[in-house]
Amino acid sequence: YLEKTFQQKNLKKHMSIDPNSKSSLDKLNARIEKTLDSSRTEAAEKRHNKGYRTARENLKDLCDANSFIEYGQLAVAAQRKRRNLDDLQTKTAADGVITGELGAMGLKRIGSGKGSKSTESTLR
Repeated sequence: YLEKTFQQKNLKKHMSIDPNSKSSLDKLNARIEKTLDSSRTEAAEKRHNKGYRTARENLKDLCDANSFIEYGQLAVAAQRKRRNLDDLQTKTAADGVITGELGAMGLKRIGSGKGSKSTESTLR
């Protein structure tokens, strides 16, 4: 019990977001939302106009629902001297890299059978 209490106090001390504050949670969710394709329509349209898909669209087709846990999406490019933080959060979310973990059974089957997608079209 004492160790757990110490860890919780230590965690709160070093966290910039208080996990008990609803407004902090709302801010976190808003930041995460900025990184999704639905909020980055200009970037997604640019890829689509070139005949490509977004990385998250590829992940959605390759992974079973809720099997990929993304982390690192709040990282931004190391350009704080040239750009303001809001611009970095909007335009360089995850600095162009999606990182996360996929559950052991999380990959969808991609084969050459009838009705299946080819690997090339899936990853494009």
